[in-house]
Amino acid sequence: MCRECGAPIDGEYGFCVFCGAEYVFKEASGEPVSFAAESVSALTAEVARSNYLFTNFLLFAWVAASMVYGTLALIFPDTMIEVGKMAYSPAALRVMGVSLIGSGIFALLSGVCCTRRSNWKQAVYLCMAAAALPFVILILGDSTGLLLALVGFVVALRISKEKSVFNS
Repeated sequence: MCRECGAPIDGEYGFCVFCGAEYVFKEASGEPVSFAAESVSALTAEVARSNYLFTNFLLFAWVAASMVYGTLALIFPDTMIEVGKMAYSPAALRVMGVSLIGSGIFALLSGVCCTRRSNWKQAVYLCMAAAALPFVILILGDSTGLLLALVGFVVALRISKEKSVFNS
């Protein structure tokens, strides 16, 4: 008898034809002993879950970095010019700060969708919007905008590949 579903099992197959539980038969007694192996789908789900956690870490690190840098550029542009030896005007730094804060807000909303494992499409679109906003920095002449945009699109790609982890 199968220990999983209770159906009679035949010794020649090595598994239950009804539920798929695998068995090895002892040579001496001929009684079935079940395998303690995990299924491939459970292993795949575990890998997807670990990728999902890493993506969430990237999103929230992005939120923290962009919010801090954006707030500093918005509130203290003169200090940023002096300390960072930047050749930007305070107005340009304010625009950069607003774009970084906007990027951080979109990344935060995407991270909330990822944490709840709901609204997969919204998570991807919000992350892509968060990645597009740093192009404003690139237009102003700072190559950091390109780096931030590339990181954002990589994170959006990671989210789009993790659709199986989301509930909806």
